Amino acid sequence: MNGIVATFYESENQDQKKILVDTISFTSKAYLAFRKISSLRIAPPAVPYLGNLSSLLLQNNNLKTIPSELWRLVNLQELNLGCNQLEILPKEIGLLKNLQELFLHSNQLVNIPSQIGYLHQLQVLDLTDNRLESLPGELVSRLQLKNLWVEKNPFCAKPTNSFSMITLKHICAQTIGLWCLADPDSRDVVLDLPDSILDKSLIVPDNISLVPLCQSCQGRLFHYSLSLVIENYSIPFVYNACSQNCFIRLHNNAVCAINES
Repeated sequence: MNGIVATFYESENQDQKKILVDTISFTSKAYLAFRKISSLRIAPPAVPYLGNLSSLLLQNNNLKTIPSELWRLVNLQELNLGCNQLEILPKEIGLLKNLQELFLHSNQLVNIPSQIGYLHQLQVLDLTDNRLESLPGELVSRLQLKNLWVEKNPFCAKPTNSFSMITLKHICAQTIGLWCLADPDSRDVVLDLPDSILDKSLIVPDNISLVPLCQSCQGRLFHYSLSLVIENYSIPFVYNACSQNCFIRLHNNAVCAINES
């Protein structure tokens, strides 16, 4: 197979029948920008044939969601989703380990998941013109970005000036999460518990590799109850800790950094 074919359809208003508009073929670079795409579908059987795809350009469309199959394109080096209508960036973004350039400008994003810290190859990140109130601390502590653009965002999160206390519920969540991580068979026991008791999406996630990390000890984090907001160049960055000791360590380091500056 020499390449992949992208097919474009439009629907009639009355009976929603699909009308073929255009087709294009590509191999390593897919230029799908400026096509008024409102719905993107990647057929699961096509994913293995997209192994050589290194650049996916989808800017200036009308996308509100991203198909889950996109996160399986692990050889992507450039992903442009700018000028769409995205409100959520899924945590699965952390699966694109080879990504070097990520463009998310001019969307409706209100949050960037901490899993972006797993993109160790990332050098360029454009978050201009969104609805972000803060940024994950991983952008500072875990990545070596050459270019980070964040203009035109309503940053308003206030720095944390006092200590926070972890609750018993979250101590249990952290303990159970580490237990399930060490003993995978225990996951079945936790999954059988009522949803009202535990937030299973954090404690037993579908993909263990996407569990966030404590920004102090770099251990796996199974709750978000200890968050420290540190302002850097007027931008609030959120750092999460797994335990009271790690939170105190983060807080003290932040105070020292502020005093030294």
